[in-house]
Amino acid sequence: MKYYQLDNDTKKYIKRLNYNGFKTPTDIYSVDQFVRGVKDLGIWNNMICWPLRADQNAGSGNIAYSLGGLGVYNGTLVNGPTWQANGIRFSPSNSCMRIGYTLASGSHTILAVALNGAIVNNSQIFRVSNTANNFHFWQRRNATSTTQFSPNTDLSGYINGAITNTAIASAYNTFGATTSRTFGTGTSSGTPSFFGDTANNQQWGDIGTFCSIFNLQLTTAQILSLHNLYKITAGKGLALP
Repeated sequence: MKYYQLDNDTKKYIKRLNYNGFKTPTDIYSVDQFVRGVKDLGIWNNMICWPLRADQNAGSGNIAYSLGGLGVYNGTLVNGPTWQANGIRFSPSNSCMRIGYTLASGSHTILAVALNGAIVNNSQIFRVSNTANNFHFWQRRNATSTTQFSPNTDLSGYINGAITNTAIASAYNTFGATTSRTFGTGTSSGTPSFFGDTANNQQWGDIGTFCSIFNLQLTTAQILSLHNLYKITAGKGLALP
């Protein structure tokens, strides 16, 4: 496939990277296959996502560029996480990726892919909170349990569906869940964050490979379709279950 054969939204993604001084990612074709697949599922305009493998994004710097029909919401890497081949390593204390998207009232779905290797007490995939609301998707319950996760450790009754409550240790896993609760306007630090928080030493502790937000409650079948799509496109080579 030549660059002119890429989907128009993939081309726009490349132009944003190029404009900011980054070369076209070497694995842009896998990204393009994912973009086309999400459009085939009919949920492109409901999604923001961040492909975090170094050869699918900027690969350096403190900005992770976004894709999706909901708009441009580039992520800001905070407290020194590092780009690597299979994603960004969120090992430094209080490292995370902060985003400027405000989760309005209504239904949402979070889908992310991460390496479940290093064990950090209370590490988390996604967090949005303020003094009135505190909500975590997929927070590790404690440092001694390598497989047991909770989709919501703070408030009960808001998770409508999840693809798993466990994660295989020392492997890449997909974490997905939906909610219809009313979110706060941001975290205690101002914005929602993936793979950690800017305080409380709750960084993921290992590699975050992909993350996404949908502004609707996806069905279990749709979440599994996304998982399978990612596995054969932008997630090739990760040996996802």
